[in-house]
Amino acid sequence: MELAGGIMENNDKFLSQDLLESYAIRLLSGPLNGCEYEILNGRVLVIVGNDVSLGRSDSFSELPENTIVIPYGELTGSFEVISLRP
Repeated sequence: MELAGGIMENNDKFLSQDLLESYAIRLLSGPLNGCEYEILNGRVLVIVGNDVSLGRSDSFSELPENTIVIPYGELTGSFEVISLRP
């Protein structure tokens, strides 16, 4: 699989046995490059924003337990990863 002009190797051998039996999201760039997060209960919410907006107390009301917050320059956004398998 090509990624960013290079070849992405299969890194599954580096995942722990627990993560191999479940789902995980691995960040491939940015300040959290290489970090892996387990997807619990079949879903995870990912919020991306700059350091200032993420640090404001009024930025978010209450976030679900399965939330990853990623500080990333001036980019902002969010997405949710959902497993379709029961």
